[in-house]
Amino acid sequence: SGSSAAREGWLLSLGRRLHDEHGVPWDVMMGMDEKNREKLLTLLLKHVGDDGTGVLKSDAEHAALFVLHAKHGLGARLLALTSAWAFSSANNMQLIVIWEHDAHLNAKLEDLFDVSDLPFVIVSFFKTAYPDVKNSAKWDSAWTNFAQIISVLSGEEWQNAVTKPHLQIPPASGPRHIYWKSNALLSPTNGVSWTDLSAKFRLLKPCPVVQELLKNRIASVRRSADGKFPRYGAHLRSLTSTEEGLEIDYIRTFGKRIVTELDAARKASGSTNFIRTLEEMIPEKARVLVVSDSATSMDQVSQAL
Repeated sequence: SGSSAAREGWLLSLGRRLHDEHGVPWDVMMGMDEKNREKLLTLLLKHVGDDGTGVLKSDAEHAALFVLHAKHGLGARLLALTSAWAFSSANNMQLIVIWEHDAHLNAKLEDLFDVSDLPFVIVSFFKTAYPDVKNSAKWDSAWTNFAQIISVLSGEEWQNAVTKPHLQIPPASGPRHIYWKSNALLSPTNGVSWTDLSAKFRLLKPCPVVQELLKNRIASVRRSADGKFPRYGAHLRSLTSTEEGLEIDYIRTFGKRIVTELDAARKASGSTNFIRTLEEMIPEKARVLVVSDSATSMDQVSQAL
């Protein structure tokens, strides 16, 4: 239809301007809807000082991009998000957040938090895998603007990164953008403090649906007849990476050594050790919420407790 063609034309126009004038790669924009493309252009024009005349500052004064590819569970992603947000704010960079709902976390960022007034945009999917993204300049010249393309997903990568500043402050000229694929905090040596992270966390406001769920849950706990008893939460992980059957490449994601240690720890855990540990640690009249990755283990825990 005519309206559909007009929308596609507008998306393409936004994409060309973001790509050609600000160095945003096409494969980053493929997962960016119309609303986020418009928002990104507005944010970037604030950086470069366009007063509506279309006259921009020199390329060296354009905002450098910080493309965060947040991975794994909610907690891990929020640590990476607040780290990238704090770093990009401190260094006058424009933050772009790739947040895919997948086997680790089947929820969009905008389903959890009100992101409308936050100073970054969201990309819902990104098809180029790491380390292939390092070769992306072969098909998109915008990737030549990236000074650093980094992944810190595996335990080995994170341990190496945490001991040294692995992100560089954008130089005055030349390649200035950063692509950071992460499930963890930035190393403190990057100049991002806990105070900085806490300040960003406080800016994340749960969306109305989540607020209502939290409100109802808190009210339920307060009304509970056994509310005077202490409450605990425990997570029993007994299945190995292979037994879980998730669509995750564990070796590529975490590193071989970490996966070996992880599987050994889960095998050694088991419901028997888990139950014994709970009985030693938890007071007799406590209420315990137990979550397990195995129905069999859950049944054993329920019978024992």
